[in-house]
Amino acid sequence: MPSITESEIIEKAETPPPSPRTGRYWLRRAAIALAGLFLVALAVQLLRGKLWLLGAAGVWGLLALTLLTAGVSLGLDNLARIRMALVGVRAKTSPYGVGVALLTLFGLGLRLGGQQMGLPYIIPADESLFIDAGTRFIKTGNFDPQMYYYPGFYVYVQAVVAGLHFLGGSFTGLYHGVEDLPDRTFAITTAPQFYLWGRTLTALMGTAAIPIAYFLVKRVWQDRRAGVLAAGFIALSSLAVENSHYIAVDIPMATFVLAALWSACGIYERGYRRDYALTGVICGLAIGTKWSAFAVLILPIVAHLLRLRQNRSALNPPPYYLLLSFLTTALTVLATTPFIFARIKEYSDIFVIQLLKYQSTDALRSVTYPWQGNLQVIWDDSWLLFGLGLGGIVLLAFRRWAADWLALSFPLLYLLSMNGYRLIYPRNVLPLTYYLAIFAALFSLWIFDRVAARLPDFKLNKVGRWAAGLVLPLLFVGITMWGALTTNLYANDLNDRPYSYARAEEWLKAEVGPGPIKLVEMRPQQWGSYPNLLARVAETGANDLPLSYYRERGIQYLAINRERARDANFAGSYLDLLEGGLVVKEFETKAVGQPGPPFAIVRTGVKPATLKLNFDYNADFGGKLRLLGVNTGKLTSANSLYLPPENQARHLESWPDFKPGDIIGLSIYWEVNAPLGQDYTVFIHLRPLGKPDTNVANRDTLPLLGAYPTSRWKPGEIVTDNPNLALPANLPPGDYTLVIGLYLNDGKFTPLPLVNGASSLTLGQIKVGR
Repeated sequence: MPSITESEIIEKAETPPPSPRTGRYWLRRAAIALAGLFLVALAVQLLRGKLWLLGAAGVWGLLALTLLTAGVSLGLDNLARIRMALVGVRAKTSPYGVGVALLTLFGLGLRLGGQQMGLPYIIPADESLFIDAGTRFIKTGNFDPQMYYYPGFYVYVQAVVAGLHFLGGSFTGLYHGVEDLPDRTFAITTAPQFYLWGRTLTALMGTAAIPIAYFLVKRVWQDRRAGVLAAGFIALSSLAVENSHYIAVDIPMATFVLAALWSACGIYERGYRRDYALTGVICGLAIGTKWSAFAVLILPIVAHLLRLRQNRSALNPPPYYLLLSFLTTALTVLATTPFIFARIKEYSDIFVIQLLKYQSTDALRSVTYPWQGNLQVIWDDSWLLFGLGLGGIVLLAFRRWAADWLALSFPLLYLLSMNGYRLIYPRNVLPLTYYLAIFAALFSLWIFDRVAARLPDFKLNKVGRWAAGLVLPLLFVGITMWGALTTNLYANDLNDRPYSYARAEEWLKAEVGPGPIKLVEMRPQQWGSYPNLLARVAETGANDLPLSYYRERGIQYLAINRERARDANFAGSYLDLLEGGLVVKEFETKAVGQPGPPFAIVRTGVKPATLKLNFDYNADFGGKLRLLGVNTGKLTSANSLYLPPENQARHLESWPDFKPGDIIGLSIYWEVNAPLGQDYTVFIHLRPLGKPDTNVANRDTLPLLGAYPTSRWKPGEIVTDNPNLALPANLPPGDYTLVIGLYLNDGKFTPLPLVNGASSLTLGQIKVGR
C-alpha cells in the first residue's frame, strides 16, 4: 500500500469540499439560459423583421422573466450585504425624506393619469408641432426643425423620445418602416403612441420639480419641513398637473427656472467658477426651451451682487465670472437651437407675430390689467396657496435675508415682463406658481413656529416624533391643496374618457351606418375613407346651408358642434336644425362629466319626395329596391361623392358632355323596400349608341366599395351609392348609353331584374367630345 506524504495530507486539508448544487446554483444557471434565449429571440427578430414564435408579448415577457430570475439570484448571493445596506438606509432616513418620496410618487401618478386626453384627436394645438418635427427628423435625417415658434431644446428632446419609441415599435412589429409614420398630424393622429411617449416625458419633467423644490428649500433656508410643504404644493397644483399632460414647453421651462434658483444659490454661498458655469447652463436650458424664460438671467446677476456684498474682496469672485455665466447661457441656447442664425428671419417673424398676438386687446382671453389676470390664474389653482404665498412674499421682502431677495428677484421680473401681454394663458404662469409654492411653505412654517412656541411642549418618543414629522406636513399639504387635488382626480378621470368627437363618430357608425349621407362639423382626418361622409370645418359649419339644401341632396344626418352654434347665437340655419325637433341624439360636454364640446345629431327628414335629383327614375328592381334617381357631374377622384353645388339642385333635360379621361360622378339613390338577403354587385356599363352588347367602359363593384353590402340593407332606408365611372383616355368621341343593374357574383351572374323583366336600366345618353 503506497504511503501518503505530509504535503499531500496538508493539500487535502486545505482543499474545500465540492459545493452541493443548491437552489441558488440552478437559479444562476436558469438566469443565464433565459438571457441566452432572449438574445436569440431578438436576433431572429432583427434578421427576419418580425418577432419570433412567441410574439411581441412573449419576447418582452421573456426579458422580464430573465431580469426577475437574475435579480433573485443576485439577491440571494448578496443577502448579507443587502441587509447591511437596508440598515444604513434606515438609519439615515428622515420622515421628511419619506414624505418627499411619497409626494413625488403621488405627483407622478397624477401627472401620468389623464394622458389619453382626446387621443387620437389632438386637442392642444401645439403638440403636433413637436411630433411632426420629430417624425420629420426620423424620416428625412434633416434636423432643421422647420418649426420656429419655440427654441430647439424641447423639440430635439422630444425627437429623441420619438426615435426611441420608433425603435421599440420596430422591434414589436408596431412599425414596419418609416413610411408608417405620419408626415403631418392635424386634428387626428394615426400614431397616438407617439403622443403618449412625448406626454410621459413632460410628466417626468413636471414631477422633477417636486424633489427640486424640497432640496432647494433644504439647502437655501435650512428647513426640511418647509421643503416638504413646497414639494407638496407643487405636487398637487392642478395648474402644474394639467399642463404636465401635454407635449408643451411650459412645464420643462418652469422646472429649469426652479433649478436655476438652486444653482444661483451656489454663486451666493461659494462663488466658485463652476457655480457660475452651472447656473449659466441651466439658464440656457430654460431659455432654450421657451423664449419668455429670459427673466431667469436676473438670478446670476443678483446672486453675484449678493456675493460681492457679503465678501467685499475685489478678487472674490472675479468680475469676469458673471460674464462666464452669460457666456455659458448663450452657448447652451446656441447648442439647443443650432439653426437660430441660419433661420433668424423665420424665428424673428414668428416672434413678432406672437408678441402682437399676446398684446391683442380684443382676443377672447385678453384682459385690461395683465398682472391681475396672471394672479387670478394662481388664485383659481388654490386660493389658500395664493394667500400663503402672498404672506411669504411680505415675509421675505422685510426679513432682509440675502436668500430671500434672490428668490424674489425672478418672479418679480417675470411678472413685470408679462405685464405687457394682455392675452392670458394659464400655462404661462407656471414659473410663478412654483416660486409661490416656496414662499407659501416658508410663511406657513414661520407662522407655525410662532404658534408652537406658545403651546405646551409635548413629550414624544422617537417613533412619535418620526411619525409626526411625516404625517403633519402631509396633512397640512392635503388641507391646503384639497380643492386642487379633487380637481386633479376629476380631470384625470375626465380626460381618460372618450372625447365627444369619438362618441359622436361611434354612434353614427353604429346607429346610422355607411348607407345615408352624413355631414359632420369635424375634420375629415377623423373619419378616413368612411363612405358617404362630408366633413365641414369652415367657421360657419352647417349653418350657412338651409335645411332644404340637405333634404334635396339626400344628406340625412348632421353632427353639429353645439359650441360652434352657441358662438353663432343659434342664428341662421342652426335655429331650424337644432330647435325644430330634428335632434335625435345629444352628446354632452364637461359640464356634465364628459370631455369635448357638446354635439347634436340631427336627422334632416330626407324622404323620396324631398329629393331634388338631376334625373328621376322610380325604377323597381325585383320588388326589393327602387332606384329613385341620380345626381351626376364631373369629378377628379373616382371614389369621391358627387353632390350638386349650392343653388344648383335641379332636374336636367340631358346628361352633361364629357371628354376622354373624365370621371363621371354618379350619386345613386336607392330606396330599400324589402330585405335582399344576398350581396349584389352594382354594375355601370358604357356602351356605344346602338351596340347594346359592347362595353367600352365599366365598373362592377359592391355598393360603397363593399363597406355596406346589400345583405345588410334595411327596409325603409335610403342608401346612396357612388359607383363613379372613369372614361378611358383613348375613348373615341361619340354618343354612348349608360346602363345600370345588379347581379349576384355566383358564377352565373344572376341578375336582380326589374319588374318588367329587364336585367338592366338605361340611365341616359351621354356625348363624349374631343
